[in-house]
Amino acid sequence: MTATAVGDTTVIEDTPSLSPLSRPGKKPIYFHQIRHLLMSDGTELYGCAHCTYTSPKIGAVRPHLKSHKKGAAPKATPAKPNQLPPRTATAQNRKTTAPVPKRPVTAHRGEDNGTDLTTSSLAQLNLGELVTQAQQADAMRKQRDLARKERDAARSELDSVRADADKQRTRADEAEAKLAQVRRTLQL
Repeated sequence: MTATAVGDTTVIEDTPSLSPLSRPGKKPIYFHQIRHLLMSDGTELYGCAHCTYTSPKIGAVRPHLKSHKKGAAPKATPAKPNQLPPRTATAQNRKTTAPVPKRPVTAHRGEDNGTDLTTSSLAQLNLGELVTQAQQADAMRKQRDLARKERDAARSELDSVRADADKQRTRADEAEAKLAQVRRTLQL
């Protein structure tokens, strides 16, 4: 009895939520009582499997589940091998399809990392996967911009250190020349 609409926005996809305990390369762990809801406007929410409670944060649903159960807190359960979470669509005009594996997006124009991101491959992605890809691309751009700023700051600091080193080298050369002149004068 998960929410089918939040306000004026309808739920177009309802799947078990991937637990933050899941690790890449390991068996995924899903919260079956916490549902991942993809809204028709592209936003993602988390909902209770027992009622219409929703929240933008998965952490807000976990304490809510205690209101449905006396005793133990909800547990994360590992998925069965070779089994993906069931996908259901609440919108009548949407067909339930098997999930499409995520594809990495090329980092920069003109680079070829073996991925051909074409219109046909984008058409195979559902709205939630497209939103996820866009969010990942934005996060990567932010990381790139931050790395560029750090690189520029490091270059500026390096240039400053090099300039100071050149000044010190010049002063040392001048001191050596004066010392040599004093030695020559003393030998006469």
